[in-house]
Amino acid sequence: MSYMDVPTLVLRNLQTRFHTRDGVLPVVDGVSFTLARGKVLGLVGESGSGKSVTGFSIMGLVDPPGRVEGGQVLFQGRDLLQLSNAERRALRGDRIAMIFQDPMATLNPVLRVDTQMIETVQAHRSVSTAAARQQAADTLALMGLSNDWTKLNSKIDGMTPVGNTNQAIGLQVGWQTLTASPFTVPAVDPDYKYQTVIILLTDGLNTEDRWYTSQSSIDTRQQKTCDNIKAASITLYTVQVNTGGDATSTMLQNCASDSSKFFLLTTAGQIVTTFGQIGTSLSKLRLAM
Repeated sequence: MSYMDVPTLVLRNLQTRFHTRDGVLPVVDGVSFTLARGKVLGLVGESGSGKSVTGFSIMGLVDPPGRVEGGQVLFQGRDLLQLSNAERRALRGDRIAMIFQDPMATLNPVLRVDTQMIETVQAHRSVSTAAARQQAADTLALMGLSNDWTKLNSKIDGMTPVGNTNQAIGLQVGWQTLTASPFTVPAVDPDYKYQTVIILLTDGLNTEDRWYTSQSSIDTRQQKTCDNIKAASITLYTVQVNTGGDATSTMLQNCASDSSKFFLLTTAGQIVTTFGQIGTSLSKLRLAM
């Protein structure tokens, strides 16, 4: 079997239990599935059914009183449950990552943005703090911020733990995972032609920012990130979930690669059908060799 034939992820009879005063709760009980290379797999279930705990179990992030007690988690043929904590940490954020449901969890509000970005680089690359700082500065510059470190320090010092900067940073991080360090770019087969895609799902509102007070200034900065992504030949879908009667986001319409790739949803139930529609259009890109 060649490397390209090895599934990206295989779960076999995964068992994660929480030991409480009232007894043992089998939150993840015998979960098994296979994620083939280049495919996308969605876990669907009611709240509390164990979807998030399954993800935490894969990542090795289950906290006491929970613990993984059985099964296998094979990532590219390697059983993650047999790795040491140091080996798991080396993989997290480099070869395998988790995007949390709460966008405010993207950043630690008690740490500076540059500190967190430098830490990410140095966790996976043997580079000096100065080199890691420069990579962070280069990334921030792509989002419409200055890459002058003195100015960056001044701006970051003025930040408060509120606002929408997480949305722009999240979009930037998604782009970086596809194109550049500190993340490992997905391997490609030279015999195939690939189309790189990013899907931005948001409520669309840019109502507050860490240093701008004008919504137009906020949207302008995020538009720069979108323009850079599209200039890199990446297809950008934008999905606005508008359940509160807010205005349609012009910025999200302009961010999409074309008008057919912007979706305005008025109910949460439309998310499933919208992603199904996007998935159908992507499946048509496959070529028979």
